[in-house]
Amino acid sequence: MNQDNFLKYFELAGASSYDAKTGIVTLIPRTNSKDSGIAYLKSNMDMSKSFSMAGAIQVIPSDPNDQTRGGGDGMTFAFRPGDPTKVGNFGQGIGVGGIEGAFGTVIDTYYNNWNQGGRSLMDPVHSPYISFFKNIDKSGIGKSDSTDRIPNSTISKSVIGTPQAFRYSDFGKGEIWLPFSISYDGNTKEMTYSLTVGDKILTSTNNFSTEIPTADPYMNFAMAGAGDLAAGSM
Repeated sequence: MNQDNFLKYFELAGASSYDAKTGIVTLIPRTNSKDSGIAYLKSNMDMSKSFSMAGAIQVIPSDPNDQTRGGGDGMTFAFRPGDPTKVGNFGQGIGVGGIEGAFGTVIDTYYNNWNQGGRSLMDPVHSPYISFFKNIDKSGIGKSDSTDRIPNSTISKSVIGTPQAFRYSDFGKGEIWLPFSISYDGNTKEMTYSLTVGDKILTSTNNFSTEIPTADPYMNFAMAGAGDLAAGSM
């Protein structure tokens, strides 16, 4: 797959758009702060098979030390059962909040200090970070509201393991592209991410055996974002 045939394999939904001249997927435009967007595969992936993907991401983060500009809540690389056209909730939901059974990798660029039903649990660190996540039912903290794409949901994003933090300045002001990759072993169900930030490579591996149904291992892959701007190129 390349920028010339991207739209042959991927569908856009929500606030997302694609520039065939540059090969850039823009998940959320700068002018729309309360929405979410996704680019999802037109056909589901067999999670009993191994695969890898690589590209680069660019985010304008919401830096709490610079209130003169808006920014993105972040982006997710999500594997989702069920209806592939679903766009998750905005804000700290980062385009996957409210979608039952979703899991994958999250790059979170805004600190949310509260649990929010239908979107996400409280962020574990104040700085931007990368981590694995899975969606869980947290009905005890309330439901999402009518402004969400999936209203009245209790399914919230939850970070798995230890998040790896970096700095707001590592994004520049949205002009720096950070190399990113995901690899997956269909036999062991282990997924590994890698994000290059400056001279550091942030990487981790997690086993998702309990999240992948044995009888029906087909899931949809989507790149999702929420906030003022979150863009990615694969």
